[in-house]
Amino acid sequence: MRREDNAWRGRDGEAAAAARNEIDATLVWAGNDGDIVMLRAAVSRWRAFGTLDLPPGYPAGGELDLWLEEIRQRRVSPPPPSWLRAVLGALGLSWPAMAD
Repeated sequence: MRREDNAWRGRDGEAAAAARNEIDATLVWAGNDGDIVMLRAAVSRWRAFGTLDLPPGYPAGGELDLWLEEIRQRRVSPPPPSWLRAVLGALGLSWPAMAD
């Protein structure tokens, strides 16, 4: 995700397209479990808006927003794997400080 973002910011369309294709291929390869389906939706939103936050005028509270909040607040069992947290962090999801 960072490679795609950095390429777009650097106006390197070829590198951005290559990174995008790699990400898309990985998401297809990863299957169709619930987290992967939602991650695809998160990546699509990030690509559309440059953030996981919806712009003003868009209704919040949809399935993606609920999933992101559950993951962010660690209200899922089992806890999200570290790779999922890393990808969502790269997309800009903020993680609350949690007491150990």
